[in-house]
Amino acid sequence: MNLRDLQYFVVLAELKHFGETAKRCFVSQPTLSMQIKKLEETLGVALFERTNKQVLLTDQGKALLSRAKMILGLVDEIKEIAKQSGDPFAGELRLGVIPTVAPYLLPLLMPFINKKYPNLKVWLVEEQTQNLLTMLEDGDLDAAIMAQPVARDFSYQTLY
Repeated sequence: MNLRDLQYFVVLAELKHFGETAKRCFVSQPTLSMQIKKLEETLGVALFERTNKQVLLTDQGKALLSRAKMILGLVDEIKEIAKQSGDPFAGELRLGVIPTVAPYLLPLLMPFINKKYPNLKVWLVEEQTQNLLTMLEDGDLDAAIMAQPVARDFSYQTLY
């Protein structure tokens, strides 16, 4: 049993269809069927009841589904922790900038950021202050350079 088999199991339980699951998992249907059968043999239980029209979880499959999801979730957490414990300036930064500042600041700022933090991918969004505030609240931006005053409860640093 491996993580990929658990992923196939979880997706098949969700979609209840071998063909759709194979497409979503980017494998052929025979490969998916073989892996599910191998997983069932390894566990010694039937996970699915197969009919002509759909695939249904057995009672054993239902009992194991939540644990499989938990295992896959923990694996994702482990990957995220490992990623964060590496370079703290690696990954993505979604930065919003107001149009009146962008043409003057960005040509100076971006070469510095790219040189100092080569593993940081910066996505730039040029918008008015109100739109940037909304994007920050919605989680669409990580930070923004905008005009004051900022009426909302954000942490901020005055640049000039």
